Amino acid sequence: MKKLLTLIISLLIFCSFSFSQKLNGIQVVSFNQPVVVYLNGQSVSPPVFSTFIANLRPGYYKISATVEDFNQYGQSREREIFQTRIYYNGGGVETLEVDKPQGNYPQYNNNNDRLFSREDFKRFYKEFSSRQFYKEKLKFISVSINSGALFNCEQAVKIINGLNFDNEKLEIAKMLLPAIVDQKNIYTLINSFSFMSTKEKFEEYVKSYRKPSRH
Repeated sequence: MKKLLTLIISLLIFCSFSFSQKLNGIQVVSFNQPVVVYLNGQSVSPPVFSTFIANLRPGYYKISATVEDFNQYGQSREREIFQTRIYYNGGGVETLEVDKPQGNYPQYNNNNDRLFSREDFKRFYKEFSSRQFYKEKLKFISVSINSGALFNCEQAVKIINGLNFDNEKLEIAKMLLPAIVDQKNIYTLINSFSFMSTKEKFEEYVKSYRKPSRH
């Protein structure tokens, strides 16, 4: 399997999210190092590789990103590496790239999403399916995501449906959620669960994400 994109998706933020609606907002992606993202001068993330700022109103926004540097005395400081001012129209997802990828990465699709290519995912799923016990599958997914694996909803559904029990499916779905690139299609994961109670638990989990305060 090709070397995965070294991203750790740590923060996706939701507010009053309905599965029947598209997710709107600005996604800020760093390929090579974790960054702190600022919206109009207000920090909206810890140091991460990808930050999603949801449900923004139409208007101009100043987006910046900083990294942590250390001087010769070991003292840390923030250094700004990215800044832009954009107009967001309030609909869809606007993706901003802080830097450019280095090394070997999965192929990009036409929407510039960073995720497994078709062949990469075939190999990934074969490895996932070869794990006999659930805990082994869970660990495999966890390590993959922490190593930078990104998925679309179609791939996530296939992974979830590779499990037998709703409690297992729910745990995996929660783990996959931050690493899914097409967030507007999250609702397609719901039908992977057999029981209405599990579907409701997943919906509540998605809604529990909080958006940052904005000024």
